[in-house]
Amino acid sequence: MTFEIYVIIIITAFPFITECLRNKTSAEGLKIKEIGILRAIGASKHNISQVFNAETLIIGLCSGILGVGISELLLIPINAIIHVLVGSATVNAVLSLPAALILIAISTIITLIGGLLPAKKAAKKDPVIALRTE
Repeated sequence: MTFEIYVIIIITAFPFITECLRNKTSAEGLKIKEIGILRAIGASKHNISQVFNAETLIIGLCSGILGVGISELLLIPINAIIHVLVGSATVNAVLSLPAALILIAISTIITLIGGLLPAKKAAKKDPVIALRTE
């Protein structure tokens, strides 16, 4: 049973990583001027990568927290439906704290993986070319 769950998680992670990669690449394209300014005032390539990775981390963390919050809210009507179908109030669907923390961590890790390549690409931008583009 556990093996199947891990396989499902891995299979569903690939589209999320691809989507994060696409979104972060387009965000990097929109921030070319900012990258040029940062590089012109002395930011290293590593600093540029850190800025993109920090943004990606915040996005992944917020999306994980939002997802867990929405799941908790959806448990209210789901439990009501379960109580009607089963005919007993003792059966409940729950999201435990460890499971919620694991889901938040998975969301953050998947988003970070999707943001690594665009962060490296942004760090390699030439500041002169980046400042010329609009």
